[in-house]
Amino acid sequence: MGVTGDEVRHATFTTTGFGTRGYREREVVAFLSRVADTLDGHGDVTATEVRNVEFRSTLGRGGFAEDEVDALLDRIERELREREDRA
Repeated sequence: MGVTGDEVRHATFTTTGFGTRGYREREVVAFLSRVADTLDGHGDVTATEVRNVEFRSTLGRGGFAEDEVDALLDRIERELREREDRA
């Protein structure tokens, strides 16, 4: 089974520590909220948009681990691409 809206809404990521790059949490959460709505059939985020999204980086506390966010985005992109191909 593919990625679900609930899975995206409840995704958790490691918070980066001092001196480690991470994605700004607010940007990630806002984008993933839109993605979750799309996966539930109520939004318009495309696979291309997921592939091209860019989040600002932050050094120190407060950022989400980039590799973890990127791994979820890869799964989401594949799911949306499969849905688009079926449509």
